[in-house]
Amino acid sequence: MGANDLYDLMFLSCAAGYADVVAGEHHTSHFLNLAGRQRTDGAAVFGSLTDAVTAVDALLATPKVSHGAN
Repeated sequence: MGANDLYDLMFLSCAAGYADVVAGEHHTSHFLNLAGRQRTDGAAVFGSLTDAVTAVDALLATPKVSHGAN
């Protein structure tokens, strides 16, 4: 593990609980994806910015569902 891996795991794991998409280094992303196998909620985790941007574009292209009265 690298010198910054502890920080990556601490902060990216927090972000993954609240965000829709998280991008990190391949090593850290691998660990987060392993940890997230038991979960259906949380962020999609990617090891490259290109893949993360593609996922964000797909999310933005999806129509939002309205919940509740307007």
